[in-house]
Amino acid sequence: MRFVTLAALLFVATPAMAGEGLFCTGQDSLSVRIPLGGTSGINPLSAEIMVGKQLWTTEAGHADAIQIAPAQSVGLDDRLYFDFTTPDQVGIIARVRLFRVPGDEGSIGGLLDLGDVGSWAISCDFG
Repeated sequence: MRFVTLAALLFVATPAMAGEGLFCTGQDSLSVRIPLGGTSGINPLSAEIMVGKQLWTTEAGHADAIQIAPAQSVGLDDRLYFDFTTPDQVGIIARVRLFRVPGDEGSIGGLLDLGDVGSWAISCDFG
């Protein structure tokens, strides 16, 4: 039930939701942080993906980071999809696909796909 409630909040978010977001982890010291905006729908305010020592981010000013930009985000049933593109929106760099874990309504899992770099299973929480 917790996932359904959290997903419903994402779909009908209010300005008070600013500061909420997804926080995911995986193997290879992987972390994904996607703060979500307080408007209707699922609106990433920014994103930070770290695999080992490599950083992909929407924030400017990080030395040696790969710049990304939000491309699209969708929430359907128990699924959340996020795509991040190059800053000039030429191609998709990162795909985050999340699903409610069967049998555990509070768990969210999925996949981070960084194209030629690799793909990882991830486990996420809302915070």
